[in-house]
Amino acid sequence: MNPINIFWSSVFFIFGTIVGSFLNVCIYRLPEELSIIFPLSHCPNCKAKIKWYDNIPLLSYIILQGKCRNCGKPISPVYFIVELLTGILFLTAFLFSSGAAEVVFRIMFFSLLIVVSFIDLKHFVIPDECNIIGLVFALLASSFFPHLQGEAKWYLGLYRSFLGAVTGFAVLSAVSLAGSKLLKKDAMGFGDVKLIAMIGSFGGVLVVFLSIAISSIVGTVIGGTALLIKNKTWKGKVPFGPYLAIGAVVSILWGNKLVDWYLGLF
Repeated sequence: MNPINIFWSSVFFIFGTIVGSFLNVCIYRLPEELSIIFPLSHCPNCKAKIKWYDNIPLLSYIILQGKCRNCGKPISPVYFIVELLTGILFLTAFLFSSGAAEVVFRIMFFSLLIVVSFIDLKHFVIPDECNIIGLVFALLASSFFPHLQGEAKWYLGLYRSFLGAVTGFAVLSAVSLAGSKLLKKDAMGFGDVKLIAMIGSFGGVLVVFLSIAISSIVGTVIGGTALLIKNKTWKGKVPFGPYLAIGAVVSILWGNKLVDWYLGLF
């Protein structure tokens, strides 16, 4: 990697950690229906305002050893994880993209996936705001920059994005309905259905099917491993949003290569 790429890679990683700090605010406040702008950042325990030098992404958490300077109580490591993950995904968006529009497109996509994943993990809900913002953004971006969908005309870019959203919504709705009838209870939250529609608007039909397939495999492996370790039968709820997000990231970055690899087996 040449010095220029190293410089820009560093810029995108640092920028990602800064955005990750804001995403932490969204993750904490959206489920509580609080403003993501005011009040300014504060300790979740003692509510003391966090000084700027204690709010430096990654570094402040390490320096303070994961504790509030004011009350000394532990601060969840999720804050650090989100900042680090966002930095890594922003760097990935830069390295895997061929132009500015594609970088912004993927940065927006990854940011939304991070927010919905961590909210779903804690609250078992996916905010409609994230799905709607993502869907509208993807449709508009695909119209203005149709090459994001592999097309040359604006209406074809819009069509690809819209078709991906509709396909995702229809497929997971059918799966949810079938599962509910089979299990005699809700098999999947409707937030997951809207999430795959948003994912489809960004990635198209191929990403929809790959995301569902990969998320099912990842969910089975992780869930099965957890059950084996605990030696129990799982009876609680499972947040499917994070698995869909993992599947979506893998599909966006390596979808075509995965398909080529699979077809090469025959």
